[in-house]
Amino acid sequence: MSRKGLEIKPNNIRRYRKLRYLRQRDIARLIGTKEPNDVYRWERGVRLPTLENALKLSYILKCPIEVLFFEQYRYLRKEVALNQLE
Repeated sequence: MSRKGLEIKPNNIRRYRKLRYLRQRDIARLIGTKEPNDVYRWERGVRLPTLENALKLSYILKCPIEVLFFEQYRYLRKEVALNQLE
């Protein structure tokens, strides 16, 4: 699935959530999402969180955003590097 042409890559949300012994509903409550299934969708790569929610995830899980979304980060970093060569 994509968001405005952006291909969604696997992420580490579930891994770091489990390391903190948090449930999806705990994350949803802390973030303040209206839809508790959002966390499930983010973990499964069905949707990307907003920047605000991604920053909240980073804070809650005590993990840098580029680590939580490493594959996405690596993909975008490569894209920017290729654009610099043009």
